[in-house]
Amino acid sequence: MLVNRDLKQLLTYAALGQALQEATGNQVKITQVSQDAYVQFLETTGLNHDTAALFASFQSPINDGALAEKSADLAHVLGRQPLEASVAIKEILAR
Repeated sequence: MLVNRDLKQLLTYAALGQALQEATGNQVKITQVSQDAYVQFLETTGLNHDTAALFASFQSPINDGALAEKSADLAHVLGRQPLEASVAIKEILAR
């Protein structure tokens, strides 16, 4: 999870999907899948099983709330408030 610009709420995957939809005008479906299903998906992209399992394991602490912390660290590092997610996505896609 990321913190949105005003630090009042965390930016969830669902909110990030909404921002992506706003930025692109495309429909976006966010689906929570099991770790096993994620491993299987990663294998379809060409990763071997061990690498796919390693990448999928990174999601477990996130699912458990390890990143669910409000912080001004990003603003501090940037030296300014971060952009709204949809605005940042638009800027990235315009490059």
